[in-house]
Parts: sequence; C-alpha cells; structure tokens
Amino acid sequence: MTAIRDDVFDGLDAALAAIAGLGEYDVMPAGDPVKFPALHLIDNGQGPEPNTEAHVNRYALAFSIEGYVVSDAGGRAAHKDMNALYAKAVAAIMAFADTSPMIEDVEEGTLRVVTAKLAEVRTIGFSLDFTLIYATRRGDPENL
Repeated sequence: MTAIRDDVFDGLDAALAAIAGLGEYDVMPAGDPVKFPALHLIDNGQGPEPNTEAHVNRYALAFSIEGYVVSDAGGRAAHKDMNALYAKAVAAIMAFADTSPMIEDVEEGTLRVVTAKLAEVRTIGFSLDFTLIYATRRGDPENL
C-alpha cells in the first residue's frame, strides 16, 4: 500500500498532466522549464488539520502549481496566455478534487505573477498555492 498523500499526488499529477497543449509538465522539478507552456506541481508539506474526530488524523496538505508561458508578441498577449494556463490548471485540480473520495476540501490560496528570463527566453509565470484536506486512520497514513 502507499500513503494516502501519495495517492492524492497521483491524482493531481494525472489531472494536470492531461491538460492539452503543455510543452512541459513536471512534479518537483529540479530546474527551470525549457519547453513552454510549462506547468509544475510542488509538494509544500502538510500539517495537522484541527477539525478531527476519534480515530482519525486529518491533514492540511499544502501544494503549489507553477506555470510559465512565452509569447512572441510579449506583454499583454503573454499575460492572456498565462491567465489561460492558470484557468486550465485550476479547473483540472478542482475537477479531480470534486470526484475523489480521498479529498474533503481544496482551497485556492495566493496567486503570484512574475516575469523572468528562463531557458534564455523571456517568460511570464505564476505560482499558486493550494490547501487540500484529507484524512487517514489515526496513526495509519495508508488507510482511510
């Protein structure tokens, strides 16, 4: 068996990897993207969720997505492309969460937007935080 948090990441991974038109998709990437549009899934750890009951551990799992686009037109065109990638990624995450029996809740957090020179090209990107709530049997992270 695997830890439920790994099953959650398997679901997030599948949902995000299925987004059409990505040049690159990676989980916990070791470096900057080289193909665009790029999307990355980042595990930011977890903490205890205070709303619990007997024999249950409930967790607030923190994760982020990072998206990057380039546009020959630059400026506003790149910004529109970034917003489209953001919308597709959020929709994929929410669709997975809404159909998964493992997930009790998922909330969007802070969205940060940046411009940068990555892989020798000018990019616009975003990072978006999420908090996802899931539960396990007390002391048994492999079982609900």
